[in-house]
Amino acid sequence: MNKKILPAVPTDPLAILHDALVASIGFGLRKSFKSKEKIDASLFTTPPNPAMGDIAVPCFTLSKSLKTSPAVIATTLADTLNAILSDSNTFSYEKGASTASGAPISLLSRFEAAGPYLNVFLDPRGVAKLVLEATTNTHYGTRALKKKHRVVLEFVSPNTNKPLHLGHVRNGLLGESIARIMEANGHEIHRTAVINDRGVHICKSMVAYMEKGADSKTAILPTPESTHTKGDHFVGEYYVAFEKHIKKDPSWNSLAQECLQKWEEGDAKIRALWTAMNEWTLAGHQETYIRLGIRFDSFILESDIFASGRKMILDGLKKKIFKKDATGNIIAPLEKKGMPDKIVLRADGTTVYATQDIALAVTRQKELKADETFYVVMNEQNLYLKQLFTILSLMKYPWAKTLHHISYGMVHLPEGRMKSREGTSVDADNLLDALEDMAIKEVGARYDTLSREEIEERAQAIAFAAIAYYMLEVNPNSDLLYNPKESLSFQGRTGPYLLYTYARICSIVRKGDGAHALADFSHYDWISEKTIVTLLASYPSVVAQAGMETSPAIVARYLFDLAQALNDYYHHTPVIQAPTEERTARLALLYTASIILKQGLTLLCITPLEHM
Repeated sequence: MNKKILPAVPTDPLAILHDALVASIGFGLRKSFKSKEKIDASLFTTPPNPAMGDIAVPCFTLSKSLKTSPAVIATTLADTLNAILSDSNTFSYEKGASTASGAPISLLSRFEAAGPYLNVFLDPRGVAKLVLEATTNTHYGTRALKKKHRVVLEFVSPNTNKPLHLGHVRNGLLGESIARIMEANGHEIHRTAVINDRGVHICKSMVAYMEKGADSKTAILPTPESTHTKGDHFVGEYYVAFEKHIKKDPSWNSLAQECLQKWEEGDAKIRALWTAMNEWTLAGHQETYIRLGIRFDSFILESDIFASGRKMILDGLKKKIFKKDATGNIIAPLEKKGMPDKIVLRADGTTVYATQDIALAVTRQKELKADETFYVVMNEQNLYLKQLFTILSLMKYPWAKTLHHISYGMVHLPEGRMKSREGTSVDADNLLDALEDMAIKEVGARYDTLSREEIEERAQAIAFAAIAYYMLEVNPNSDLLYNPKESLSFQGRTGPYLLYTYARICSIVRKGDGAHALADFSHYDWISEKTIVTLLASYPSVVAQAGMETSPAIVARYLFDLAQALNDYYHHTPVIQAPTEERTARLALLYTASIILKQGLTLLCITPLEHM
């Protein structure tokens, strides 16, 4: 998705390589065609076969201005540029020169014409030196913006009547990972969550607690502490109990409505219970956030903003932004915008979700002054978010055009869709516990010399890597069928596979005992390492693309490709046993790859393990 985030300043090896290529082609065009045309680096692509070169430059766009066929242009440029590379006199002037970014044109080895394409072969030694030296910079893979750009990212936003479930896990991991990727791209991120802490659904847990919670003999109401239950699970049990009860006794529905009415009237007893149950739930949620590696800069309570939302709607009615329908509801007229009209305040004066969300957007923009705001919300709300943004535009807020929806798909289980009210949802804590138990068995079987404490510590990291990678490797807008066993596999596209690869590389580098620091990039051919070097060179561009498209899947898939290339490399290429020159060069490559893997895993919220 194009979110129109301000572009970051490129500082990566691919940009340098592309700059060198643009400069050399520009020289070739001047020499062969007397033309000042410039080639657009965004048109560069990859040949279908590695034997055909590293970069393919299409010559179609040059054809019209040069009045020559693309194939002739490609052939002429190849001949001209190859002559430059082989001519010692020209070499001293052109090949040894640097481009505007400081990239020597000697990074380019030779050129070949392939029909309308000019295929470019890179110099392995020059590129390896460029890439491996670039990665020693602690900021490799990150970018800096010319202008400060503040982004507000709203995600998770749970109800206070139940624990976080599997759907919240996907939302939370997406939000946190996108935040980290945006930060790597130079943006200032404010993480926030809206807490849905009021309404009849919250009162349902309260009613069940008041009606069924007390001990039959002592009449004492239990607490999470007295029952040794995590707060959000404690409250969630009463929400499920309410839904089960009304199937037999619908009268509890009226009790929930009465509870809500008393809450709105400020009833002291109801408010006290509401405060206590909300605190229990939020404390439980915070424990889960810590387990998931998620943090927030602010929380906004729906109960704090719903009244101001009502006032905004009534003011909008006076200004004729809104109107009343036949039943007295206040609506936003959206039919002319190609959407259904949206109720923003009920006829009886009670609020709806849109009431709060309008107030939230206005209040948050006033306080945070965001350049852009992103809502991480399930795709079931695609229409609703579109309506909300349009309503804010109708209210003449110029920043409404800076609001974006990061839509994500539903998480399914093998047995079907989750339903919180029926108690069939998978609680995040229970899922993490189950994954850790499975990982403990796997780690214990693989590494029988570890202590119980070491096994549990590694199992926690492996279990979390399993679910994080499984959730983030899929495009956000796609539905996801979650398979816990599959996610824990040490083979294939999984978090444990990436952790194993990282740990294996760290082990090899440790055996090298610092020899990688002695590598001489210029005296090694780097032919067998070409795939890995190319992948390392593309890392900054991968992070930039993931930020522009707000998709951690781009980073996840890149890391798998890199891990796969590394596994293939060290299984077929000797490192520690190699002669000194090859040994230090290969260790330098693996050390660099370990840095990139670690950075990439961190962007996916995964903690790398140096020992498995």
